[in-house]
Amino acid sequence: MYRAVVLLLLLSSVESLKFLLYNPDNPGASKSHVILVDKLGDLLVDAGHEVVTYMPFVNDVSFHFKRKSRTEFYNVTMDVPTIAESSNIWQKDFEITEIGAWMKTLSDIATKSCETQLNDEVLMKKLEAEKFDFALIEYFDPCGLGIFHKIGIKRYSIVYSTQIHLIHARHVGIPTPTSFVPEITWSTPSKMTFFQRLWNFICNLVVEPYLIHSHIGGFNDVFASMGKTVYDLMAESGFIFINTDEYVDFPKPISHKIVNIGGIGMKKMLSKPQTLPEKYQKVYGAAKDGVVLVSWGSLARTVDIPQKSLQTLFDAFGDFPNVNFIVKYESDNVTVQVPTNVFMSGWLPQPAILAQNKTLTFMTHGGQNSVTEATYAGVPLVVVPLFGDQPRNAEAVKERGVAEILKKHYLNNKKKIVEVLRNVIYSENLQTASNELSHLMLSKPMSADERFVKHCEFGAQFDIHEHLDLHGRRLNFIQYHNLDVIAFIIGSVSLTLYILFKRAQFYLSYSKVKKDKNE
Repeated sequence: MYRAVVLLLLLSSVESLKFLLYNPDNPGASKSHVILVDKLGDLLVDAGHEVVTYMPFVNDVSFHFKRKSRTEFYNVTMDVPTIAESSNIWQKDFEITEIGAWMKTLSDIATKSCETQLNDEVLMKKLEAEKFDFALIEYFDPCGLGIFHKIGIKRYSIVYSTQIHLIHARHVGIPTPTSFVPEITWSTPSKMTFFQRLWNFICNLVVEPYLIHSHIGGFNDVFASMGKTVYDLMAESGFIFINTDEYVDFPKPISHKIVNIGGIGMKKMLSKPQTLPEKYQKVYGAAKDGVVLVSWGSLARTVDIPQKSLQTLFDAFGDFPNVNFIVKYESDNVTVQVPTNVFMSGWLPQPAILAQNKTLTFMTHGGQNSVTEATYAGVPLVVVPLFGDQPRNAEAVKERGVAEILKKHYLNNKKKIVEVLRNVIYSENLQTASNELSHLMLSKPMSADERFVKHCEFGAQFDIHEHLDLHGRRLNFIQYHNLDVIAFIIGSVSLTLYILFKRAQFYLSYSKVKKDKNE
């Protein structure tokens, strides 16, 4: 009887959990981070939990999204550098120093906002009084980790909208062999040549630490008064949710803390037919062979593509008269000639378009959400990677046999664009591989939605960190790689061989002396 009562109490506690979602709206940052956290919050609300989305913003809320949770806004006023407000991604080469400077600028804004929040005792007491059971943060702005620590939230998780950086993984204690695990921001396959392994090793040893420091260095300064670093608070978290699907991303070592949640909402959406608005239905109805979707995410815009490249791209589309192209175009002012088989719109129901049987190909920048949505829907990809994790994502789907890569500088080359599009649109191999991968992902025992909700509920009830913390993160370089053990073994074997050699030398010398005496 007693056990039954305890069980009922535990079950009832699951139904009444209170979650805090730290979801900032920062200038220059991709809104895909905000969208992902809002989606996760909606899942928790649908599961019957109370969810509060705490959204600090700088000067003005730049993104509006309908969410089911209660929203608490917090305004931080400051001057925002131009580089963080506007930059044409299509015209940038993204050299290492440029990426570092860009990340440092965004980080400086977020760090100043974070310091303002942490120093606002009224805000901290207000959040603490809510008595949250569990908290969640998307890693791009780690300020939430400091807030959770300051208001006494011990049970929390981190969400990565992309893959986890190898440096971050090491600080959690996860092995990160650079011989076959590509870094997040570089274009390298898992089956590397010698020079690719060399580049991946150098990136991991030098380049990534520089970029990561540009990102979190300021936050470490802010957290110093609490005696913590970003890595400390990251390692003390419970589950780490990764917005990738394990069957799309490169295979790699993980720990029990890692939970892949790529494809939030996709299984549910694909379980029923998706009806498109009438204007899109007409596009599909008029397409003899099918439709190609063209969209570059929330940061890169079609309207910003240099005029020559944009005209070349549209001219290439015109070479496929039996295919209609739906292009996300963010302006009513069109300054290039548009073929009759190209249809443009400022907003697209992307998941629903991908779910249509007549969708032949998705031409995309290779952002994590776009790649996941396409692979779930079984749509082959033409990936034009621009920056960040996109080159790595492109290599991953190419390695899975469901995509071709078109480098950005080829947008001036009509022949190359037509060649790549034709290879994907009319490739039975790519379509078969895409269908098989989609079937695999949709057939998993637990959907991404279920994984996320159940792990959050579980993490809110138990101190996951205490049970899953890897001791390896506390070892120094020599201990972690057993260099002292290896040195001891080599030294012991060498000493033994030396002693045996000396003894043999002694016996041989003794035998010779004895023989000489006898003679």
